[in-house]
Formats: sequence, C-alpha cells, structure tokens
Amino acid sequence: MAIAPIREMPMPPIYRASLLAAPLIACLGSAPSAAKDETPQGTLVPPLPSGTKAPPGTGGIMAPPGDADEAIRSEFRTIEKRGTRDAYLLFIERHPDHPLAQEARRRTTERTNRTPE
Repeated sequence: MAIAPIREMPMPPIYRASLLAAPLIACLGSAPSAAKDETPQGTLVPPLPSGTKAPPGTGGIMAPPGDADEAIRSEFRTIEKRGTRDAYLLFIERHPDHPLAQEARRRTTERTNRTPE
C-alpha cells in the first residue's frame, strides 16, 4: 500500500497576519508597571519625600533602598525553617559580622554535636 505524499497547504491570510502581529501584541501586553502607573502586587515601595522631582531626561526617581537588616533577618528566618547545618553555614558565610551569625554558629555546633538516634 502506497502512502500519498503530504502536500503543504497554503496558509490563509488571517493566520499570516496574526503571526506577524503576535510579537507586537506581546510587547504591548508586557509594558513595565511604571509605565502603567501601577505598583506590582507584593511590592512595598517607600513614599518619596514631598516636592521631589526627577531631573529632566532621567525617567524618574529611584525609590529609597529597603532595610538591609530586615532582609538579613528574613533570610535567617528562612534558614531556621530549613534547620540544616549547611543552611546555617551558608548564612555565616554570607553575613559573618551580623549578630545573627553568632546564633547560626551556635546552631551549627549544636547540629554537629548531636548524636544520631
């Protein structure tokens, strides 16, 4: 039994047009949130001081940085949830001079000295 060759069918013009428009539509749909005057959900942006204006041609003013110490405390809470010796060692390596590094060292020693059950 012979198999008939597959012939390529011409693409209707409507499909061709949508293929060309798809990248343009994708770009328009993914405009930066700043351009839409929206703050992405879950993002806390501190308010700018009143009377603050962006220099001409700069595109805006950067928000002040977040609290670095709070970020480190949040990282430590995440590591506490893991509770592994390796997680505490990584925290110590990243933040050796932070006060929580001493607690991480204590917990690392505690996990090293545990006897297997």
